[in-house]
Amino acid sequence: MWYNQRMLKFKPTRRFNKPAIVIDVGSHSLKGLVFQSRGEDRFEIIAKKQVKLPFIRSGFARDENLFSRTAVKLHELIIDLIRVAEDKPERLILAMGSNASSFHLDIWTARLAMHGSRLSKNLLAQYFDNLKKQHLGENPSSLAFLQEIDFNGHPIHIEHLWEKTFRTGDFLTLNFKVLLLETAPEMLAIFRTISETFKGIAIELIPLALAQKKVIVKKLNIRDALLVDVGGERTLLARLKNGLLVGLKSFPLGGREFLWNIAKAAGTTCAEAEDLKKQYSQGILNKNLTPKVKKAIDDSLSIWKHKFKESVGFLHHTGPLTENILLFGGGGRLPEIRASLRDEWFRDFSHLDRPEVKILGGETLFKGHTSGGEIQGPEDFGLASLMLY
Repeated sequence: MWYNQRMLKFKPTRRFNKPAIVIDVGSHSLKGLVFQSRGEDRFEIIAKKQVKLPFIRSGFARDENLFSRTAVKLHELIIDLIRVAEDKPERLILAMGSNASSFHLDIWTARLAMHGSRLSKNLLAQYFDNLKKQHLGENPSSLAFLQEIDFNGHPIHIEHLWEKTFRTGDFLTLNFKVLLLETAPEMLAIFRTISETFKGIAIELIPLALAQKKVIVKKLNIRDALLVDVGGERTLLARLKNGLLVGLKSFPLGGREFLWNIAKAAGTTCAEAEDLKKQYSQGILNKNLTPKVKKAIDDSLSIWKHKFKESVGFLHHTGPLTENILLFGGGGRLPEIRASLRDEWFRDFSHLDRPEVKILGGETLFKGHTSGGEIQGPEDFGLASLMLY
């Protein structure tokens, strides 16, 4: 295959000492980071760059050229980040958000006659490759990422697959639990071009939600939660249960809808409205503008809460929610969104009265360290997750 997916290689993650590049392809911007490991969870930031994408108001027809323009900007950003690296990067991780891609979960099943033979990691990889061809074809527009394998009803975590072989009976049922990513052809074309141009760099294309899930489970030791990623154009909900993603749902409304209404209320541009939103969330906004901005935010919030509750209902099959609600993404800075996640909606989906809402920022994963202010706030949680992926 022309893409590199470490989770399908059935081998331990390797630590890199040379510079690395991570890129968060979000719904309102492309954010890239060049960094170098300086020890356990210690990093030197070489460069950080952000490219804003065209503003699209929720509910309006999508520009058919959006992905083409985004792909061009992404290609330019990748070349720029490789150029500014002090040494040739050893890896590049390109993480797709819910605006540039769609995600869904599936279970692929194989029933095998083993007659007591031993099941090795190599056989598992072979069976998985066969299932990929069966479900996705030789040249898939979707990419498959393995979360877990059930071995006759008993889970085998992928991180243990290289440690031992497994004795089987006469018959074996394998259930491969996968996260499928489907992205625009323009994005795949750019990724293919970069992979072929820079053959000395280990390049991966992954769902951002996969990296976020991994650090939440491994670094924060949280195995059950509702993840709420409020991006620029979309909000993605992901249900985490027993350390696995078991439900995903997104809706087309994010932080930029708030900006649109603020700009309209204040009679300004969306760029200036972003500054007003920051000042409002910090409590330092001009008193004359505060009522207008508050009303604009309240109007947007009412729509957001309705879509949020609908999307949570879509995940009802995953069971009652636990107390953990993890909020991140640029919209996580809005106090109104934070407050709305603590209100009465929760009782409809849980046995508990109130959730425990936690705001995850980039610094959360590094014991409060921000790498000189480069990695901080909920908008940088995605980049921080990719640094540890």
